[in-house]
Amino acid sequence: MKMKISLAWKTIPLAIAAMVVTVLSNTSLAEKPTEKSLLWEITGPGITQPSYLFGTIHTICPDRAKLSQPVQTALARTKQLYLELDLDDPNFTSTVQNNTKLPPGQTLKTLLGDQNYGKVSLFFQQNSQISLDNYLNLKPFFLTKLSTDALLKCNTVAIDSVLLNNAQERQVEVLGLEEFQDQVNAVDKSGSDETVAAQVLYLVNNKEQVRQIHEQLISYYIDGDIVSIREKFFNAPAAEKGKTIGDTLIDSRNQTWIPKIVQAAKTKATFFGVGSGHLAGDRGVISLLRDAGYTVKPIRNITHLSTVNSPVERVSGWASPQEVGSQQGTDNQQHKKPAW
Repeated sequence: MKMKISLAWKTIPLAIAAMVVTVLSNTSLAEKPTEKSLLWEITGPGITQPSYLFGTIHTICPDRAKLSQPVQTALARTKQLYLELDLDDPNFTSTVQNNTKLPPGQTLKTLLGDQNYGKVSLFFQQNSQISLDNYLNLKPFFLTKLSTDALLKCNTVAIDSVLLNNAQERQVEVLGLEEFQDQVNAVDKSGSDETVAAQVLYLVNNKEQVRQIHEQLISYYIDGDIVSIREKFFNAPAAEKGKTIGDTLIDSRNQTWIPKIVQAAKTKATFFGVGSGHLAGDRGVISLLRDAGYTVKPIRNITHLSTVNSPVERVSGWASPQEVGSQQGTDNQQHKKPAW
């Protein structure tokens, strides 16, 4: 097995811009699919054993990061894990460090100006005891995780890391659908460094509003409402003229993933974990797989995949913290807290 690495610099495909701009709008799109589910079964031509597609979230407090029994069952049935990136690649950390720096001559201070930099720096110091000076040369998009940690007052985790942990415990191969540079390119097309720096400043000046927006995202996620996640968080204008953040950050990458997903599913039973924003929409992974002739159906109300009668458990493939707590007394192993 490859060495286990830190996910501190895992890129987060949800720009603050999308959170702030589009969640407050009344955008209405004819999206498909319409089912509420995070967990989907993939079958079709050339696939001898079902594979599974699961929507993750990249910033959530650890006490809410629990995999439900249907997800655990699907994982146990698969022989390899595909995430957006190969997170257990021993070169991953150095690759990230080499590709998240601002161009020569630019720093967060030059992007924000001295006064605004001081305000943002104070926010991080007061809310998460982080010195922003240590991240002076970091592209502002990659402050998203640090910003969310400070906003939610917890060291957020990515569900991707929980899936990675599971794969390492089961000693199955972990692979990536793309390279880290692909994500950096998509981020750059979605918003300039100057624009994203301004959005970090917006967060600092509107902490409670942005906190409520993130809680709404979590609510949609727990409910398996992938359509609302796509509609309300990815339809803000992107840096590329005439494009939305969904176009540049989500859909363009989805298209390149489909041949890799199909090939992997034909090779062996595979669990695919990608950001939940990638699932819904006419150019979402589910629709693209269906257009390619594959059957993609939600895992819900299927008794053999769930031993819990909770509607949230059955419909979304996700257990809320309250449900987990109420069940631990009778089935402590079923919802064992993952090691981070």
